[in-house]
Amino acid sequence: MKKIEHLIVVDGCHNKCASRILGQLGISYDAYINLEDLGLKKLGPFTTLEYSEEELEKVYRALASKIRELLGKGD
Repeated sequence: MKKIEHLIVVDGCHNKCASRILGQLGISYDAYINLEDLGLKKLGPFTTLEYSEEELEKVYRALASKIRELLGKGD
């Protein structure tokens, strides 16, 4: 973890499991995305690949935006 320059946490729902686990481990992160905030609904276990192309595009745009922010390149 010490070698990672920037860390973006992506949570799949309101439970915020990923960010809570990192918090419990004392690991800070630079940016955060919650898929529910993008309008995606958690489908349940083992359904990771059952999202539409439009939903994947939303996630891509959100990640790309966070990366640009972290690199100081704006939108």
